[in-house]
Amino acid sequence: MPGSPELCDRVVQAAENAGFEYLLIPVGSVCWEAWITGAFMAARSSKIKPHGRDSEIGFGMRLQVICREQEEDAWEAADRLVRHATERQKQEMKTLYNNSAANQRVQQLAREHGDLLLPHLWTGITKVRPGAGIAVVGNPAQCAATLQQFIDVGCHSFCLSGYLHDEEAERFGRLIRPILAENNRGRLAV
Repeated sequence: MPGSPELCDRVVQAAENAGFEYLLIPVGSVCWEAWITGAFMAARSSKIKPHGRDSEIGFGMRLQVICREQEEDAWEAADRLVRHATERQKQEMKTLYNNSAANQRVQQLAREHGDLLLPHLWTGITKVRPGAGIAVVGNPAQCAATLQQFIDVGCHSFCLSGYLHDEEAERFGRLIRPILAENNRGRLAV
């Protein structure tokens, strides 16, 4: 179960044994799961200090970003990504990758919560692709606020992508990054 104390203890122990400094937590999910997982990871990473580590284990999230200056335009861009998927394509996506625990979890979240896990956390990409199928969708302030929720529970690394990758990266750098930098002055290297 994502966020369980037993799982987090095992993950921290494995990370310690392997000498990792960072972990990417594959909850790929709703913020409350990340908060729970983050709280457990933060508590357990401090246990590593007595083992000669000079830093705590950090953790990050893998997400897509679909940001436009206007919220309506972001949702239109999100819809365009999945609009023409056929039922056959959607079914193939559910079955082709059913051996992946991460993909199973994302599909389960989509079934349980629908397309929106939170107002700006969208599962729609899971209809057409495996892997990182959770997207932050909205205007710059909304996207930054959603990412800030993860930062506030200790997430300090993001693996972000979007469609088209170069265009979304440019928008992120121009529109979202300055908000996160201002909100986390002295706290993060963004």
